[in-house]
Amino acid sequence: MELLEPTPEARLGSDLPQAHPAFDAFGYAPFAKAIAVAVQRTPSPKGLVMAIDGPWGTGKTSLLNFIRHYLSSTDSESADKASAPPPVLVDFNPWWFSDREQLATQFLSQFRTRFPTENAVLMDAANALADYADAIGTAVSSSISAGAGFPIPLLKEAVAFFLKLFRRQRKDVQTLKADISDALEKSDQRFVVFVDDIDRLTPEDMCEVFKVIKAVADFPNVIYILAFDRRLVSESLQVALGINDGHAYLEKIVQVQFALPAVSRGLVLEKFVADLERLFGEFDENEIGVDPTYWANVLHDGISPLIETPRDVVRAVNALLVTFPGLRGEVNPVDFIALECLRVFVPDAYQFVRDNKDRFTGLASERGGDRTSAHDFYERWLNTVDERYRDTIKALFRRLFPRMQAVWGNMYYSADSMRRWGVEARICHPDKFDRYFQFSVPPHELSERDIREFITLGANVHALADAWIAANDERRPTGTGKANELIAALIARDDLPVAFAKACLKAFFRIGDGFVGDARNSSLHFFSIRPEVQAYWLVQHLTKMLPEGEGELLIEEQIRTGDAIVLAAQMAWSIARMHQPDAQERDSVFQAFAPQTVEILKLTVVARVRHAAKTNALEWLPDIHFLLRLWQTWGSDVEVKAWFARILNDDRAILRLLVEAVQVGTEHTHGDRTTRRIPSMNTKIFEGYLSPPVTLEEFSARIRQIGDRRALTADEIEALEVFENGMQMVRDGRNPSDPFARLGL
Repeated sequence: MELLEPTPEARLGSDLPQAHPAFDAFGYAPFAKAIAVAVQRTPSPKGLVMAIDGPWGTGKTSLLNFIRHYLSSTDSESADKASAPPPVLVDFNPWWFSDREQLATQFLSQFRTRFPTENAVLMDAANALADYADAIGTAVSSSISAGAGFPIPLLKEAVAFFLKLFRRQRKDVQTLKADISDALEKSDQRFVVFVDDIDRLTPEDMCEVFKVIKAVADFPNVIYILAFDRRLVSESLQVALGINDGHAYLEKIVQVQFALPAVSRGLVLEKFVADLERLFGEFDENEIGVDPTYWANVLHDGISPLIETPRDVVRAVNALLVTFPGLRGEVNPVDFIALECLRVFVPDAYQFVRDNKDRFTGLASERGGDRTSAHDFYERWLNTVDERYRDTIKALFRRLFPRMQAVWGNMYYSADSMRRWGVEARICHPDKFDRYFQFSVPPHELSERDIREFITLGANVHALADAWIAANDERRPTGTGKANELIAALIARDDLPVAFAKACLKAFFRIGDGFVGDARNSSLHFFSIRPEVQAYWLVQHLTKMLPEGEGELLIEEQIRTGDAIVLAAQMAWSIARMHQPDAQERDSVFQAFAPQTVEILKLTVVARVRHAAKTNALEWLPDIHFLLRLWQTWGSDVEVKAWFARILNDDRAILRLLVEAVQVGTEHTHGDRTTRRIPSMNTKIFEGYLSPPVTLEEFSARIRQIGDRRALTADEIEALEVFENGMQMVRDGRNPSDPFARLGL
């Protein structure tokens, strides 16, 4: 028999039993070795029947495999090489045969095929065994027919061909059995028959297995090792045979009964944890790792009560083998393991969580009525759960979902905790919850790995700038960009390294105009957040990550030297707003900037805008009208008008200013399923750029000339149309409102 040797490639999570004692995780190997020694050293056994008793999923088949190994091993301490050859091992599994009347014949046929060809005594008895199989099979078949109340003539048809191979002149059953027994006794060859999975049969099939064993069990030099759940088999025999004591029936067949060694809960959990370590491996810096304290609490309170047997370990690990790889780095491993254990062992609890996101995620309300209502809701559901799981589920919910601490206790959490849960990708965070019920992160959704890979660029400003550009160019089906999602993810984290925060600020001030000036980032609908607002949130949050005093110096430097002039102007304006009297109630890191720093920022922006005007770059910058208004407010209105007078004869520059002046709104009327795009323009903003005696009507005439003599783009055509509409409003006395008045400019 070929020996099975341990290999590192053993399949993790397979429901197949272990085949080699080297993989023994539950202390079965010494017990298996002791049985193997007893099997070989028992003197002159005559149909000795041993039984291993253990519930389903506790490792009975693995124990049988270990016994096989020790009986097959040539260097085993149990081997008695001087006196006898190693035993012949015979496997018989009643599951292999679909018809009960085949069992006796098939068993004896298998037994016959294991006769060593070099043993002349046994080979001489082979034909007698074939005839005996035919006779015993017929007897058992008759017994089955009698029990069924009608004939079942399947046996002879099914095995006739096989019997012809071995059958010679027929003898009576007792003579055949005597001949076989005599040959087995003289052969000096011991046989060990393994019969597994008896407790998985129907009660009727169990009866037939024991009838077969009872009929053939007294052959000399043959030992039977059975594995089954004694309680389950005993109850099944009572039902099938109509007897009062199934245990007494078994005692007439089984001479030696062993109980599978009790496996401590500690060993089961050790196996579970060891398999998890092999499955999960090491977590790299771009993945969400395991917090040891949190893992210990969740394992002890909620997972360990669900993992009771070796098979439970396999079931849980098998589930994780399928579901975790696609979400690796996207979910908190501890939460995911716990949730998968719920799905496998208490599926109703899993479904309850999945269907009640709003009741499990986020922070608990501190209002007494809400707490009472929530408590009643969870208790009503908990009372529908199997009682043996209630305390476990309750404890696990309190660990996974902190708001449950308020329901079943009196503990409440703050917004700071919520931010931490988001960073840790906990299931209790509403933005992370849905991922736990997916097989992978959708391709058009920012993943946790994306965020961590971005952060691990560290102090590399060039790499961060390139990453920002790539993120802005990666668009979602909704029209937004990956950069928008990246900003939202970064401002949700309070654990950003200082070196990264500095480098990220520098990188964003390098490429920021590409973000705030990208038309694709402009308002897609009424509730969209404008890109300059997102940029402000990002810069403010990154500044908060810096040590006190360093942020002010770095922001001043970037507004002065960064490539993104428009971003610099927008940030300077926002910082100045934080120093206005109406900003007292706002919470901003920029309020700590010195007043003289704010004045320096204003002068710096004016100087940069003025330089852009001199180099003919100003008109091509995004948000040009915002820059011009800042120049007028913080600098010189005369300079702005002089610059505009200079470009008035430049068709391309004027068209550019017209396109930039178009404002886009949306309209949704009753019955419509989508909004309509409504472009408009406040033409009076150009009046502020004109130097007397040039009037707005004269400027309008200049626009018409441009339209008449140039080939225009679609955006330019639209700009000319809405400009003319705005002029008509002015002529009609309906003065368009100034959008900058709302900004205080």
